[in-house]
Amino acid sequence: GGYMEHSGAEDMPLQTKEELIGRIRTALGGRAAEIAYYGDEDGISTGASGDLESATQIAKAMICSYGMDEEIGMAVLSREEAARGPMAGKINERISRMIRDEMAETIKIIAKAKPRIDTMVEALMEKNKLTRDEIETLLAK
Repeated sequence: GGYMEHSGAEDMPLQTKEELIGRIRTALGGRAAEIAYYGDEDGISTGASGDLESATQIAKAMICSYGMDEEIGMAVLSREEAARGPMAGKINERISRMIRDEMAETIKIIAKAKPRIDTMVEALMEKNKLTRDEIETLLAK
């Protein structure tokens, strides 16, 4: 399994659109890695369900609470309006598109970084756990 721990930045009270997109990509990283390494068919497992839920919640908040979607605009919608109101279909489509677009971008990022990831995998196979300094040293190579 792929355990990932956030650095604590998500606890900050204010986050930019780019920071939230970064959180979506981080959440999608496990599924994206499965696809980048094993393909569209063999790379899809149930392991990413919690991560997909997290990415979906961030995307929903961006669209419904933070006014960070060009098509929906700066309106703030309650959970009820987002789920059952006249905009529900469009909101779900926008969330799905955002997740799909960020998944594609995350797969590209992982595919480009495969050599560095493989180096980290080898180090983890040897030590089982790496410190932040060890990770930074490996990634600097």
